[in-house]
Amino acid sequence: MRLLRAVGCALLFPVLSTPCLADVVVTRSVQGDSFSPPAVTGATRGCPAGIARPVPGQQVRLSVAPEMARRDEPSISFMLRLDLGRVFILHHGSRTYSELSYPLKLRDLETSFRASMGSAASEVFPYHLQGTVREGVNNDGGHNLLVRSATVARTLGSPNEVEVRASLDPSLGRPALAVEAVAQAIRGAGEEWLSLLVLSDAIPLSISTSVEQPEAVVHYREMFVKADILDIEAGDFAVPADYSKVKHVPDCFYFPW
Repeated sequence: MRLLRAVGCALLFPVLSTPCLADVVVTRSVQGDSFSPPAVTGATRGCPAGIARPVPGQQVRLSVAPEMARRDEPSISFMLRLDLGRVFILHHGSRTYSELSYPLKLRDLETSFRASMGSAASEVFPYHLQGTVREGVNNDGGHNLLVRSATVARTLGSPNEVEVRASLDPSLGRPALAVEAVAQAIRGAGEEWLSLLVLSDAIPLSISTSVEQPEAVVHYREMFVKADILDIEAGDFAVPADYSKVKHVPDCFYFPW
């Protein structure tokens, strides 16, 4: 019955305008400016080899099932198991993984730079809104998508224009939003901006940021390509058998925006 419902949803609601009783795989295309920090290498910082933020021309895939979700990038996958209270970070270049408890704890994500700031870090690192959250609905190919946008910034950081386009789904929205927030927090030394948009029960289809840098405004976008409605194998939410466990090192993943 679930498979039949999944097929029906795929035919009738190709952009997830209506919730489905099936799992979802969302594919996004990375676009924006040709800017990315250099890949972190094990030789320089003792980190898993090849870790890097996605760059234009690559794809990101979001796979969601009840109580679990994973965000796949070319070099890293963030896997959230709400049912287990665990986060797994897969490092594909070195075929290793690290594991964190969920909800995430700041002490597990604190970089050496944040730690060096002591109590002042709690004032500097968190994101805050500049103004209010802007709400709207976008008609994409005849399907209404929820739009949330805002200007966010850290106390000593540059303003960042952020936008999320999402499809409401009471079954899969929670894990979908949670895994995206997990990825942001791991890269943000424990901080993320997604929760500031006050989204709930929604699957993010597109995510965009535009941050002011001293020399230019840098754009990063993950744009919706397609959504496949199907039954995801349970093994897709498990650590591959040939991946070895390593300690999570927050400095390896920090990216300031």
